Amino acid sequence: MKVNTLFEHTAEIIKIAYNRTTPTDALLSDIFRKRKNYGSKERKFIANTLYFYFRNKLLIDYLVRNSKVDYVNSKEFPQLPSVITSVLLSFMFENDFYDYKPLEILKKVEKEFLLDDFLKNNYNLEYELISEEIIELYTKLNSEIKSSSYQELIENKLDKLEILFSFPNLLLTKVIQQKNDKQELLDFLDNSRHQAPISIRVNTQKTNVDALKIAMQENGIYPRQSKVIPNSLLLEQRVQFSELNLYRIGLFEVQDEGSQLIGLFLEPEPKELILDACAGAGGKSLHIAELQQDSGKVVANDIEYNRLKEIPKRAVRSGLKSIEVNLSISKSPHSALKEFGFDKVLVDAPCSGSGTIRRDPLKKFRINQRLLNKLADNQLRILENYAKYTSIEGILVYSTCSFLSDENINIVNEFLSKNKDFEAIEITDFITQNNLSEYVNQISENAISIDFGKTSSDGFFMAKFRRIG
Repeated sequence: MKVNTLFEHTAEIIKIAYNRTTPTDALLSDIFRKRKNYGSKERKFIANTLYFYFRNKLLIDYLVRNSKVDYVNSKEFPQLPSVITSVLLSFMFENDFYDYKPLEILKKVEKEFLLDDFLKNNYNLEYELISEEIIELYTKLNSEIKSSSYQELIENKLDKLEILFSFPNLLLTKVIQQKNDKQELLDFLDNSRHQAPISIRVNTQKTNVDALKIAMQENGIYPRQSKVIPNSLLLEQRVQFSELNLYRIGLFEVQDEGSQLIGLFLEPEPKELILDACAGAGGKSLHIAELQQDSGKVVANDIEYNRLKEIPKRAVRSGLKSIEVNLSISKSPHSALKEFGFDKVLVDAPCSGSGTIRRDPLKKFRINQRLLNKLADNQLRILENYAKYTSIEGILVYSTCSFLSDENINIVNEFLSKNKDFEAIEITDFITQNNLSEYVNQISENAISIDFGKTSSDGFFMAKFRRIG
């Protein structure tokens, strides 16, 4: 495939992705499965460029509007200028966009590929002219943000923050309310536009961190130790886990650091009866069972039956026998729970997924206040529904993969105001004992959040309650 054709295909797929509600990875998998003419190089360029564009959409659109790239005849492929600008931007500011290197792929597609010749021959664009314009626009915007005080930024330059970090105004306004100073805010916004690492949880029932690291290195995979979670490793490289024997025999599971922190935050003990109320495909259920040394019982429950079906297979692979899946879900989500009083209940509620925007950056542009209001009503209802299965003196944990107060501390406060049979649990000791003070934000006496501002983790929130009556 010629590079100009590859650019046009990429522009077409960007347009398709933006107008669909399908998760980006699922959409790409479907397109690649149907389009057999794409080789590995083409697939890699299309996927990398698409993700880079959506992570930096507002910035790239701004550069396109204000530079000669907009002169490209793109009626058939309206996103073509954005594809060109994505390549130029990453090339000219490699230090800022270190995880996107399109020229390496393009040189494999066309061995003699030269960017300046390519632009001149295919689009009649002068590389030097465009690069000067983009450098000037980007440098001016970046310098203005960096030289402004925190007060100036939040009072007069929100529009520039929004463009530079491609962070929509609604989310930006909410994040500013949660950040204490300029550097904390800029770290969060800057990290939000970079690709998240792959996080894996070492299955301590079968191996340990050091042994797995050595085994992975023997397979050409070089993980680094998580600074936050003791039994977690991080991978910068993409790996086809289904083809890796270490994964097939259950030595590890793919699970984000923040998701693993939820299991630690629950503090499961051996012999306890625990309910994972919104278990999904069971990542946290598996982790809880492992932390119990497979000696208690974890009941995995979810209203999406098809996701629950994955758990028994994953449990067998992990060598865990203490997980029980609530298969009565087709009749009623609570039908198998009524007789139980659980020592601990985890409610990882459905949410906006704002904490995962590095993995699916299109979510940034799909979250609105109406959606948040609807989610918040549902989250409180779910929390109250499952709280009643907590035994007297039992522990209830509420969590989301969101960094938005609407879904987090606001729900916690409303729950406590309406449910006097629960009290907040002070969590300072948990933070200290697990050496988390550098990595988590303590939101209230019983709630913490973790996000990509300070760590490699996705954005997560968790709060802890005790039933007292």
